[in-house]
Amino acid sequence: MYIESEGVLSLYAIGKTNGVMVHSGETCTHIASMFDGNYSAKPICLPTITSGQQFTEKIKSNIPQQLTDDEIRKLKLQCEIDIPECVFELPDGNKIALQENVIANQLFEKDRLHHIVEDYIQQSDEFVREYLYSTIMLVGGNTMWKGFASKLKSELQEIERRALLCHPYDVRVVPDPERMNAVWIGGSIVASLSAYGSLFVTKQEYEEIGSLRIVRYMEQKLQGL
Repeated sequence: MYIESEGVLSLYAIGKTNGVMVHSGETCTHIASMFDGNYSAKPICLPTITSGQQFTEKIKSNIPQQLTDDEIRKLKLQCEIDIPECVFELPDGNKIALQENVIANQLFEKDRLHHIVEDYIQQSDEFVREYLYSTIMLVGGNTMWKGFASKLKSELQEIERRALLCHPYDVRVVPDPERMNAVWIGGSIVASLSAYGSLFVTKQEYEEIGSLRIVRYMEQKLQGL
């Protein structure tokens, strides 16, 4: 058994060992960072950030006809973050508009996701931050909204501008087209590595020690943070 954060696996999927992963999905948003293949700060989970499921329920409450969750997900991809009004085309061809852009209002204006990402990167050593800002990897359904990557980038750049930095960081947000499957792709890459055998917890170890073996395993991975 091998345990790794979704963020690290997502970075492996694009061939990176340095960077920050912002995973915003159906139930939760979490952030992790890596430098030279090791954690540069402790991963964080943000249950208070608006989830994809909450967005789905919001849209359902504004649409008169019954739609499946899969149909709702397809509708969500029609909406752009920086457009004040979201117009959805329903399966029957009719169109319906949400008078407020629920995505921008919730993730950036209410939840202030960009400030959370900024504060998280600042937890890492100063010499590491340049590498983290240059690779901000997006993963999860919420990041599939049109304009999400450019919105996050512009908000982070605005934070830097207001900080009056002499040498602003080069902010690069990576909206990998395969990000919905990035975790699985990264996991398959790790499993193919020749050193993989030394990374996992064996069945014998788990049977001898139980869940405590997993706790020790994660403590070793996070040691020094």
